[in-house]
Amino acid sequence: MNERIIYRLIYTSRLNPNIKSNIIEEFRSILLKSQKYNKLKQITGFLVFDRLNFIQIIEGHRDKVWELFRIIENDDRHHDIKLIQFVDCERRQFSEWSMGGCLRTVVTDHIFLRYGFIGAIESNEVRPDNLIALSHDLMVAKRLEARM
Repeated sequence: MNERIIYRLIYTSRLNPNIKSNIIEEFRSILLKSQKYNKLKQITGFLVFDRLNFIQIIEGHRDKVWELFRIIENDDRHHDIKLIQFVDCERRQFSEWSMGGCLRTVVTDHIFLRYGFIGAIESNEVRPDNLIALSHDLMVAKRLEARM
C-alpha cells in the first residue's frame, strides 16, 4: 500500500446526554486533546459542534485515521456515532490544522444556514462535500474573527 495516500473519514455523533459538565468546555477539551494527538499522528481535520452534534473530518494515513475513529467510538462523550464517509483522497483539505474547530454560535449561524442546516445537524441530512465546504467557510470565519 502506498503510504502517501491520504484518507478522509467523516462522522457525526451526538453529545452524550449524560454529560453534565459545561458543553462549551467539553468541546474545547475535545479540540485541545485532538490537536495534541493529531499532531503526533500526522492527522489533520476539522471539528464542528452545534451544541448537540459533532461533525468531524479526519485526514491522514489510513491506519492512523481508522485508529483514531476507534478511539472516538469508545469515548463516552460521543453517542450515536455515524460514519458518513471513509475514502482515499488526492490531498488534505485541512493541511494547516492538526484539528481546527468551530462552535456554532450566533456569529457563525448564518454560515450553517447557508448550507441548509437550520436546526441541529442530523446525520441523515449530511453530504460529505457540503460538510467540507461548511468547514472551510467556518475556518475562514474563525480566522477573520481572530484578526478583529
